[in-house]
Amino acid sequence: MLKDILRRSGALLTGAVLLTPAGCGVTESSTSSEEEPTTVVQEQERPLTHEDDHSVLFILSGSGDVPGTFVLMRSVPVDGELVFAGIPSNSADESGGRTRVLSESFEQGGGPSAESFVENVLDIDIDWYMTLEPETFVQLCDMASGGGSPSGREILAQVTDTSSGTEQERADKAAEIIINMVESAGGDYLADNIDGAFPIISRGSDNDISQSDFDGKSYAIKSVLRSGNTGESYRFEGVSTDSDFLFSIDDESAAEFREKYYK
Repeated sequence: MLKDILRRSGALLTGAVLLTPAGCGVTESSTSSEEEPTTVVQEQERPLTHEDDHSVLFILSGSGDVPGTFVLMRSVPVDGELVFAGIPSNSADESGGRTRVLSESFEQGGGPSAESFVENVLDIDIDWYMTLEPETFVQLCDMASGGGSPSGREILAQVTDTSSGTEQERADKAAEIIINMVESAGGDYLADNIDGAFPIISRGSDNDISQSDFDGKSYAIKSVLRSGNTGESYRFEGVSTDSDFLFSIDDESAAEFREKYYK
């Protein structure tokens, strides 16, 4: 039963409700006699509008010398768009006469501080944030894959590897892993199971998403999933300082993101 619950958790990620263990090799599983049948909630069809647009900042907490991992998801259901963009942990905010860094803001103020930081740097509104601890991430991956390969530890190692490449490249990799997970899980399956997964996963993470928040977006979330769009990635261009200490997101890159996905 836990395996199926974690597979359903993928729906929450794609619906801007939760950060699940991306790229965990989700596979079909048979239902045992002890498992409860999945309930598919039928919702009345309605026109989609830009009022259905929503965004979530997904955060994997750092550990030791490894900073947090940040991925912004933006969904525009009326256009069938679902985009994941990695935000480098060393992104800098130089407004207000001082330099702040995303990873430090998160360490000091948690999800709300990181959410506010990204909003300010990109000049956008973010609806919600959701944070997972590394051990929870690993457990979710292992249960979702049924103990298959790659393991949760291997996925965590990929996402948190700071030994090669820049923080920009690491953030981009995390976004791609999420997209691969969405594709392997399948949109129809995720849409069918999203309602049952939300309360289970939301209780196991730090987030500011209420049940009423989810209910208000669930129809739009399912519409995007059923459209067959597994998501696309967006790379924020910018400039890194020596030794990759700071990353400054380019104003034109941020403006392009706003123009494409904030309408």
